[in-house]
Amino acid sequence: MNKLIMLLVFIFSSTVLYSGIKFGPAYTEVSLQPGTEVKRSIYIENTYNYDINLKCFVQDFKKSRINKTAYKDWLKLEFNKENIVVKANSKKKLYYRIKLPKSFSGEASAKISFVKGHSGGTGINTKMSVAVYAISKNNSYIGADIKNFLCKLTNNRLSCKFKLTNTGNIHIRPEGYISVFNKKKMLIKKIIISKQYPLFEGDSFILSASGSFINKGENLFLFKVRLFLGYNKSFYIEKQYKVKIANNIVRYVRELK
Repeated sequence: MNKLIMLLVFIFSSTVLYSGIKFGPAYTEVSLQPGTEVKRSIYIENTYNYDINLKCFVQDFKKSRINKTAYKDWLKLEFNKENIVVKANSKKKLYYRIKLPKSFSGEASAKISFVKGHSGGTGINTKMSVAVYAISKNNSYIGADIKNFLCKLTNNRLSCKFKLTNTGNIHIRPEGYISVFNKKKMLIKKIIISKQYPLFEGDSFILSASGSFINKGENLFLFKVRLFLGYNKSFYIEKQYKVKIANNIVRYVRELK
């Protein structure tokens, strides 16, 4: 487990085009001292040749097991969520504030969503959302554990999978790779593990990755699994395994302590 000992503010500025509307960021993560606040914004650009009207809805996103704080206690909108007008071919920023209560611990998250109609009718044809994560700088920690690592070789393709559990009290977004070394400690293969959806505290999921792999005869290999947990690659977990493969069959997998 690693303490968050610095101010971490992550603003993901990816913009998504929703049938004539540019919208972003996809999500925002803010780490603050309890009792302090920051101001953030949502970017909207209307590329239509007519005005659009938006309505905003906010809801708690993923419930923390240790933090029961509702979004109304830490997330304050600075715009009228019932009537948001974006003029034709124009841009608009909507601001909101994140203020953590003094007793705040772990994290809380909310989803700010918008639905779109226009002056010609009330039909909803687009839904847009941004996930906002508020993380306590003082008493949050990041942790993960890997168990049940397995691999198999089929038609010269190596497949690996394992169970990943979030042992911290804030979410993680794992990504990384599996490095395969031969008996001479030479790297012979690297299998990429793509970035995953958020894994929340106490939750688990199965990660899998595969790549081409040609084995001749009987060999022992060292597999190193390294997973970055999503915070600017500052935090990661690594485990090592001895794997024996004979006649293209995985004979055993043993974790190295």
